Amino acid sequence: MRLRVLARCAVLGVFAVLSLAELSSQNPPLTLAYQLTHSETMDPSLSPDGKRMVYISVVAGKEQLLAMNLDGSEPAQLTHDDSDHEDPAWSPDGKKIAFVLIKGSLEQIHLMNSDGSAKRALTEGFDRAPSNLIWSEDGGGVFFVTEDRGSQNLWFIAVAGGAPQQLTRGAQILNFSSSSRDGLLVGTRTASDKPTDVYELRVPTHSDRLKGAALAPSDLKQLT
Repeated sequence: MRLRVLARCAVLGVFAVLSLAELSSQNPPLTLAYQLTHSETMDPSLSPDGKRMVYISVVAGKEQLLAMNLDGSEPAQLTHDDSDHEDPAWSPDGKKIAFVLIKGSLEQIHLMNSDGSAKRALTEGFDRAPSNLIWSEDGGGVFFVTEDRGSQNLWFIAVAGGAPQQLTRGAQILNFSSSSRDGLLVGTRTASDKPTDVYELRVPTHSDRLKGAALAPSDLKQLT
């Protein structure tokens, strides 16, 4: 939801940090922050090559997705409709961006090319609200979490299409924020009998191995 992202990420600008040369051999490097945007922006996501970013900016009251190079050049608005757009995530090859489109009470994962073209729904007909989008390492699909009956578990949707697949089950709240190239997801788990802690979960790096798969509770490894 829009309030969820605003509470988490609301800022007035996206900042980048430049490293400066040492003033002398005895002094550490200085850093200088400079502002890239000048509107209400949030949720920046770097492209895999680290040269470009996609981010959310409020345009005419709606959360739209924009992109630019890290030096501020080549800005482009990628979405222009009357919906809100959240959780942008680059594919591993940098050619596509997955995001959540919110229109009224309907929230769906959508996919588009990195220039904003060829938009299409991935979870059309899915009646739950997805968030925390993370691509599979082979680019074949997107992991996400969604809430159902007070619990929030991990799901997967293939780029090629098909129904979303639930991977974890149980009375818990899972949130994943990062992943590694060898299929390790890191995030938090909350349960009624345990406070929030950091957990890891290993998933297949090839999306075709996820078909029919179900992860056991023991696959979640507590780190803190």
